[in-house]
Amino acid sequence: MCEVNLDGASWKFNTIPGLQGVSTFAKFMHLVGEPFFRVKGLLNGLDADIDEEALAIGIRILTERAAEGDLPGLIQTLLQGLLKDGKAVQFDNEFSANYGLLLKLFVYSAKENFGSFLPGLSTLGDIGPLLPQA
Repeated sequence: MCEVNLDGASWKFNTIPGLQGVSTFAKFMHLVGEPFFRVKGLLNGLDADIDEEALAIGIRILTERAAEGDLPGLIQTLLQGLLKDGKAVQFDNEFSANYGLLLKLFVYSAKENFGSFLPGLSTLGDIGPLLPQA
């Protein structure tokens, strides 16, 4: 079980079992692989925190892929067994109008589940600064 403290709460979730992880990884890479590596490639050697062109390309590809795939199913798989302060989470209630927190948890889970295979995921770092503040 993985644990992270975000937005004043303790969040826990299970890592994905081996064979389920293989198919989940394929879905994850289909969704974010190309946008992530395009942005990473376009940012290589730049001192800027975020290059607007690279980010725009990445977001365009990511939204196209999300629209054609089962993004809610992928999120639920990556966050299976999710607990907030030790209590089970009902996704629709917990994340209604709070997609920024959901994205942070999604990224953290991806790093925990797939980071050993894709060390580049660690460069995602804290995505908090990229998200609009409430």
